[in-house]
Amino acid sequence: MQKIGKLIGMLLIAVVFVVIPLYGCGDNVETVTNYDLDVNSVYGEIAGIYDGELTNSEVTGKGVFKDENDNFTYEGQFKQGIFKGQGKLSGTDEYERKLVIEGTFNGLDSIKGTITVDGIKEYEGSLSQYKHNSLKSYTLLVDDFVYHGSGTLYNINEEEVYTGKFKYGKPMDKHGFMNACKNYTSRDLFKYSDARVGSLVKYVCNNAYVDGSLVSNNNVFILDADRLSSSGFVSMLYQYHKGETRLVNGEQIVVYGILHGFSEDNALIKVLIIEEK
Repeated sequence: MQKIGKLIGMLLIAVVFVVIPLYGCGDNVETVTNYDLDVNSVYGEIAGIYDGELTNSEVTGKGVFKDENDNFTYEGQFKQGIFKGQGKLSGTDEYERKLVIEGTFNGLDSIKGTITVDGIKEYEGSLSQYKHNSLKSYTLLVDDFVYHGSGTLYNINEEEVYTGKFKYGKPMDKHGFMNACKNYTSRDLFKYSDARVGSLVKYVCNNAYVDGSLVSNNNVFILDADRLSSSGFVSMLYQYHKGETRLVNGEQIVVYGILHGFSEDNALIKVLIIEEK
């Protein structure tokens, strides 16, 4: 019995010596508020405030980041100061619609998740940042993220519109097409009773260039309102080739959709309409 007792005692001592290092030399985790943090984006470093965990004095763990211009908020996992793991990026666009990107983040360049606009699912799949403006003063917005990689696009009824591969907002194996119609100036669009479908603009003006020269100004394309994506707006780009003439009424053209801004003076519609030509 004495031998068994000594053996048990030795085992207990061994366990204590093993366990103490595990707990005594672990990671140092603390919680901070109003911690200055810069995150990298296509526009450079974005300054903001971080509330959350620090692990061994690094921004690693769960937390919340708000950029200094209050354009977006990220809530989720961080690793060494970058968005890494499960998280949610949210903000509003210029129309005060709430945009949310939720999923798995590997920095801002590689995201797998869903986009919802005012609670309606727009897209599910791979995403990336896209730089729309070269101005140094421009800052990242929550709608500066585009479909990039494999994914599925949905319309405003959350019905599947397109599933496949995208490259910075453009579908890789299909294109949208629509017809040129009567030319209106961008300001005229707001005067016509049928220029809007709900809160969405129905027509789009497009300036086209050939070899650097403007050849087509204020072409307007009518949109199929039943096939709008829930984002409402995607700019229409048409790739002209040398020798092509100005668009005429009723002419079908190939367009691509990538996220872009919208204003009265620059009427670019954020709509991706998928059809086989």
